Amino acid sequence: MLVKFTGVKTTASWKQFFIAMNKHCDHRKLMELVCRDGLNRGPTIITTNSDEMVDYEALKPLLVFHKLAWLDIKATKGFHFSDPSTMIQEMATTWKNVQELNLSMLPFSPAGAPSKITFLGLIPFAKHCPKLEVLGLSFNATSPPVVDKKKFPWNEFYNTKLRELHVWNSPIKKPTLVAAALSGIFPSLETFKTIEGAEAEAQDRQEIMEASNRGWSKAEELLKVFSAVREQERSYANRCKAVQP
Repeated sequence: MLVKFTGVKTTASWKQFFIAMNKHCDHRKLMELVCRDGLNRGPTIITTNSDEMVDYEALKPLLVFHKLAWLDIKATKGFHFSDPSTMIQEMATTWKNVQELNLSMLPFSPAGAPSKITFLGLIPFAKHCPKLEVLGLSFNATSPPVVDKKKFPWNEFYNTKLRELHVWNSPIKKPTLVAAALSGIFPSLETFKTIEGAEAEAQDRQEIMEASNRGWSKAEELLKVFSAVREQERSYANRCKAVQP
């Protein structure tokens, strides 16, 4: 199902639309949903007004569609999630058959704070969505976990299907650690997609976005190396298990 709107929608109008879908669409049959609000032909303008962003309460009515394999929502004003851990857990455990989940784009949350979604917030997708190949979600990549299997469940939950991660303008500071961390839970990951050509309302935000793009470009260069190492580690671990008496 492809839905295009004629204007930029507010949080309330997105919620009203998804409630209507919940009431009138067959919960057992809907497998694809693509939504676009009224995009301008000019550059994307980054906003900080949460009343204009899609929040989790707006998305909740979609959780009844358990067979969704492709969910792609483009909201001009972006997304804002106040409780991302609950949101991600519910989405991942509900949409277990999802192959592409793309919520684009999540600009900075109100007051310029980065997304509340962290690396740990990505684990439910690795744990519960084995078919997921493309994930689009902005998150805070400024404090990646150190690669330590005693402190982080690298070998417990990982997804070998995911190849594209659309990070949009996710903040990033340490590309090397980011590449190492993401290759641990998504060993087949090949590329990051950022926001290209977006314009912020203030110069300082513009500089932050450009720095973010440079950071993700560097992380992508390192990704293939780390992914190869992760594959070797898992292959060795499997061989060791096979020869145990």
